[in-house]
Amino acid sequence: RLEVVDEIGGNPNRVGQYSVSQDRILINRGKYGLSEHTVLHEVMHAATFDALDIARLITKPRNQMEAQQKTAYDGLEKIRAEAMKRADASEHYGLTNVHEFMAELNTNPDFQNFLRQPQNKSLWTKTVDFVAKLLGIPRDGRNGLEKALSFQEAFFGKQQYEQAQVTRMQERIFND
Repeated sequence: RLEVVDEIGGNPNRVGQYSVSQDRILINRGKYGLSEHTVLHEVMHAATFDALDIARLITKPRNQMEAQQKTAYDGLEKIRAEAMKRADASEHYGLTNVHEFMAELNTNPDFQNFLRQPQNKSLWTKTVDFVAKLLGIPRDGRNGLEKALSFQEAFFGKQQYEQAQVTRMQERIFND
């Protein structure tokens, strides 16, 4: 459920919030809240919050799906930790925690560009090489951002992931 409100939690400057307990997105209709980025960011939280928390709690995977989710979660956290050596959350909100990392990874072009920077390439390459080797997946020519986005298949399922890839490709075609 999405609601547009005048303020969130008594704070008129908070632009958006996803409430896990109520499964509700609040968007501040004020100056900065009612934007495409804010709505998409909060929708991404709604789509991924539970999956990320479930993956975080997996200590001993019971099946292949749990193993993939755990590997994907650990991979995202390793990428975030390495990126935090180059910047902090005051510079990139996506570094705050894994939930913000996932939301910003999918909605914030500035954060995506930060992750594309050459000094981050070795980070992406090392992480993707590790995951690919672990899963027996051959390496390909995708850039680090595209590879990081591929972790999402473990959270959304193959069909939803493939649809997201088609949507991204369409956006590239029409926006370039």
